[in-house]
Amino acid sequence: MTMQTEEIGRKDQRPSASAHAPHARVMAGMPRTLRFSLTALLAAVVAGALYLLAVRGDALLSDLAAIAALICG
Repeated sequence: MTMQTEEIGRKDQRPSASAHAPHARVMAGMPRTLRFSLTALLAAVVAGALYLLAVRGDALLSDLAAIAALICG
């Protein structure tokens, strides 16, 4: 019985990428185009937020203060 459980355990293990090709890179996670698209979208959102903060910073802070006054009473 011990031999069978060891063999089953060995079958369940995946061979490493270096076993087949030493320079192969294992691609795990999301595809490259999706990752690039999400990174570009996040960069655009951050750039837009920085622009608004630079141009309308005082107005944004006063609006946030007014909203906080409404919520907190």
